[in-house]
Amino acid sequence: MHRVLKFVLLLTLLAPTLGFSGITDPDITLEDIGAIRVRLLDQASGGCWTNIKEVKNYAEDKLEMAGADLSDFDNTDELAGLNTNFEIMVSGWRLKSGLCVGYGRISFNGFSSSPLNLGMLGMLGMLYFSNYTVQLQNPKNSNYQILNIVQGAIAEWEERN
Repeated sequence: MHRVLKFVLLLTLLAPTLGFSGITDPDITLEDIGAIRVRLLDQASGGCWTNIKEVKNYAEDKLEMAGADLSDFDNTDELAGLNTNFEIMVSGWRLKSGLCVGYGRISFNGFSSSPLNLGMLGMLGMLYFSNYTVQLQNPKNSNYQILNIVQGAIAEWEERN
């Protein structure tokens, strides 16, 4: 029993430092997923993410260099499943100690409709082509951490083209 408790405690302490990354289909390329829009979701406060425009410009430039077709589509196109988001989401806050903590998620995603048709209702869901998450922790801000994970997420796709 004590061994199980020690293991659970150790897992609880280590789990927040773990990250996940990966591409869901090993054969898919940037060309296969169509037009891409870089989308930012800023849920950081306390000055924990301040280079938002730089990150967006960097992602767009790297994606273009990798051969991606960039687009600035509207919500109608998105709901029709015609385009893919390269989504950069950062959630963070500053602790009383001054440390910025939180997490970042970088993903290629888009809406997809199911071939199942239940009367007039089809099934609509979010399809993830890749998903990268990381714990953020820095005394100043998470700017460099976010740039690094964006770079890594795109580099993994560059190797496929």
